[in-house]
Amino acid sequence: MKYRRKFFGIALMIGIILFIMITLDFNNFFHLDALLLVLIGTIGYVLASTSDKSLSESIGDGAVNFGWLGSLIGVITIASDEFMLGKLEDLGPAIAMTLHPMFYGYFIRLITKAL
Repeated sequence: MKYRRKFFGIALMIGIILFIMITLDFNNFFHLDALLLVLIGTIGYVLASTSDKSLSESIGDGAVNFGWLGSLIGVITIASDEFMLGKLEDLGPAIAMTLHPMFYGYFIRLITKAL
């Protein structure tokens, strides 16, 4: 019974997030580079981690850390002189792209916390 409740809770969390993403336009929430940064960085973090944390806790911590690092990389890129070439209309999509890694990191952490 305990595992059913846990599975149901995880399914509800993922379901509501996916529902909102689909109703708003799923393509706005997908950025392959950001996803790969968070996933590969998280795997590296877990392999290099020497703490006494559980596997799911290490995965969540690594995902959030690399989510923030990816967002910082995006902000630094936006702040560089040549990024937007003076076109202000590119700022919105650029900021959205900087938020993708953080979104993926916290999404992974949410799931691992439930496990």
